[in-house]
Order: sequence, then C-alpha cells, then structure tokens
Amino acid sequence: MLAHRITALNEERMALLKVLEDSSGGRAPTVEAILEAAIRPLLHTDQDERNKYAHTAKMISRFFLDPDDEITAFLTPFILPFKERILKMLAHALPDLNKDELEWRTTQVFAILHHHMLFADLRCHKLGKNLSVKKELRRLLAFCSAGMRASLDGACAH
Repeated sequence: MLAHRITALNEERMALLKVLEDSSGGRAPTVEAILEAAIRPLLHTDQDERNKYAHTAKMISRFFLDPDDEITAFLTPFILPFKERILKMLAHALPDLNKDELEWRTTQVFAILHHHMLFADLRCHKLGKNLSVKKELRRLLAFCSAGMRASLDGACAH
C-alpha cells in the first residue's frame, strides 16, 4: 500500500514538474515553482486527499528517521526518479550551488516538509485554530525557497 501511495504522489509531482518544464520555454522554472510542485500534492485542500497523503508522508518520515536496509532497498526505486528530477531542475534554477550543497539543501526542505506533515495539525489544535492549507503552503514555500537561495557568506567552513 505504501508503494502504491508513494507512486501516486510522485506521479502527481512529476506531472506538475512536466507542466513547469513544458511552459518554461527552455528557461529554468523558479525555485518557488519547483518546490510548489513537490509540496502542493501533500497539502491538498480536500481533507480526504490530505489525510491520505499525510499518512504516506508520516510513513516516509519514519523511514528516513529510522532507516532499515530492507525498507531502503524496497522504497528507493519508488523515490529515486522524483528525487533525481527535482535535483536536476533545482540545479538548473540554482546554477551557483554545487551538487553537494544542492542535495543538502533539498534534503533540509523535505525534512521541513515531513516535520510539517507530522505536526502542523497538532500545532494548530493546541492553539485552538483550524489549519489553513493555503497559508501553510505560502509559508512553507517562502521559507524553503529562501533557504534554497541563501548565501553561504560567513558560514563555517569544514
């Protein structure tokens, strides 16, 4: 079941990325547009769809938090095509980032997204508020896009 849901999620993401590529006229789509194609499918305004993908995101989060060789081998073929495609598109949109930095930042974006999927409803419930999916999408896109573009000036060198 998890493989089926990951496949459906990534098919939707890949279709959105294709629309971006097809409409870009050969130019790189914006970082925001690329990230929106990755994030929006998880933040459906339809509650049933949102719940379905929230459960999938929670399972994926657990997979990343406590990786197991057998599960990794099973899930990687379902995740890899999307991962490679988004990294390629982000590399085109952010040509000044080297591959290691791009992969690190993209990993952080998805860590934030998975954390959000795990805790956003709980946070809103504790505050006595309803989750505004549109507002959360705007916030996530602004925050993650800024992180993808952030300068390394003054950062610690290793």
